[in-house]
Amino acid sequence: MYVAGKTDGKDTNQAATDLYKGQMEASQRELTSAREQITKLKLDLQRSEDPQRTVALARPNCPVDPATLELLQEKTSPAGMSLSVPSGQTLSALDEHLFISVVATSFATSPFRYIATLTLGSPGQASLKMDNVEVGNVIQYQGVELRVLTISAVNVGFSVTRR
Repeated sequence: MYVAGKTDGKDTNQAATDLYKGQMEASQRELTSAREQITKLKLDLQRSEDPQRTVALARPNCPVDPATLELLQEKTSPAGMSLSVPSGQTLSALDEHLFISVVATSFATSPFRYIATLTLGSPGQASLKMDNVEVGNVIQYQGVELRVLTISAVNVGFSVTRR
């Protein structure tokens, strides 16, 4: 009798655990869907305010969704562009008027976030090295405005526009 009761208790506990796991997974899917919808609505609102604008504004310590960054890369204009630079590499922007090097990315605490070390260069101009760059920073360099949209362990996303 004792063994039967003990076995029945384990089955009931497992059933309750499985139920809660299923509910948590459904909640996570709904949360992900809601976040995607919010990002889409924010971009639609920004475009309706200024149809020529294709840049998503980033708040400090709030990285942009990678899908949003890809959407921005598809909608580039002659005056600006978005790009993602892998850590340890250099890419050119605006018809090789600007070179962006991501020297390194690292994780910082208090608050938790990624920070980057960048080097900017332009043909015939002095390079600019910047440490502790965070999401939301705006950098003015040689007639170009560079906005940091996202920083992860492997790359940094930028919006680049001519002033």
